[in-house]
Amino acid sequence: MDNDAKKRLRPKILIIALIATVFSIVVIAYGLWIAAISPRHRWITPAIRSGGSENIVTSEISVSRTGLAFSLYNSTDEDTTYGEFWELVRWRFGRWHPVSHRGVNRFMSEVALSFPSGAINQYHIEWDWLFGELQNGRYMFIRKYFNDYLLIEFTIDADTSTVLP
Repeated sequence: MDNDAKKRLRPKILIIALIATVFSIVVIAYGLWIAAISPRHRWITPAIRSGGSENIVTSEISVSRTGLAFSLYNSTDEDTTYGEFWELVRWRFGRWHPVSHRGVNRFMSEVALSFPSGAINQYHIEWDWLFGELQNGRYMFIRKYFNDYLLIEFTIDADTSTVLP
């Protein structure tokens, strides 16, 4: 191969090397992203597959772009427990995805809170500190109870208030 052919080939090789490098970086970044959210996916997937609790009854739901308020009634004959941990997911591209955190380290203790049989608990959950103001879309709040899950699905649209009343 003569020198002119080598000179013409050199830019093509550099472009191919650049494309391969960018592709490798994207693949590595995607793997790191999946590794970072996979614990959340492992927790969320069984909850959604369960379809939620039939024994924990939800009522009086109020939603804003920055929070959720609701009441729960334990209709079972048994006391149950739950932790402080909860999750928020958004329906996008045909499946549920965890809502991205705002760079806040989310530490929830493993305290077991009691929910006695026949009790009614009221909750007011603010997520502005963790998720920011939610964009328009379909969302689901998930909380795990002892052997069950609570799923509250809601929609944020142009008429949704920024804060709870």
